[in-house]
Amino acid sequence: MNSLELRSLTSPDVQPYSWSPGSSDDLHFLVEMEIGFHNGPGADMFQAIVATPEGLRKHGSGNPISDRALIVILEFESWKSLAH
Repeated sequence: MNSLELRSLTSPDVQPYSWSPGSSDDLHFLVEMEIGFHNGPGADMFQAIVATPEGLRKHGSGNPISDRALIVILEFESWKSLAH
């Protein structure tokens, strides 16, 4: 069975791997993930909002239902931890 792998992690909002948040509490940004089968050709692009609960309160629309995929984290540790 083929497993999936994250091929790339980018963001139009911040510079991955060089950016770090001023406050880990208030996060809300878009990530773009390229995911494909391990050692296989091609990949698909997915977008999701990464946010902390406080970031959702400050930057969200106030509606708990989102039209985007949402990854809620309690705090930002590192890009590497987000990618795993």
